[in-house]
Amino acid sequence: MKIALIYFSYSGHTRRIVSMLKEKLKEKVDVFEIKAKEPYSSDYDTVVELGQEEVNQGLLRAIKDLDIPLERYEHIILATPVWWYTIPPVVHTFLTKYDLKEKEVMPLITYGGWLGHTIEDMKEYCPKATDGFLLKFDGDNLVTDQETIDKIEKEIEEWK
Repeated sequence: MKIALIYFSYSGHTRRIVSMLKEKLKEKVDVFEIKAKEPYSSDYDTVVELGQEEVNQGLLRAIKDLDIPLERYEHIILATPVWWYTIPPVVHTFLTKYDLKEKEVMPLITYGGWLGHTIEDMKEYCPKATDGFLLKFDGDNLVTDQETIDKIEKEIEEWK
């Protein structure tokens, strides 16, 4: 059974991690990208302000349909950045729209500052989620060491 790797990326950091994993795991994963129906602005400061407003108000942002046949996957890798100490509104929308309660989920969390309650918030929707992996960036530089990336790949391999 294949593994679904589902992700959201605004700045490209999470997409970079997904690309690294996809290259190494090739045919073992099917990749799905969560996209907002109305794309976020390309202006970073505008998105930071809007993201804070959406998170603080608990707003869900409409997403494009992902044609994911969830019944085909026992295991899900869910890759997301941290926005204002939690999951971004589009990921929150995804988790309310797609039921992952019975799936084993491995969170891959990309962040540059404080994690806040991101993992706890994800586990509300994914009770079988592992503690996952935290991937720290400093600007565009990945600070997390290669050993951690290797551990991610090893854990995924053990799912097979």
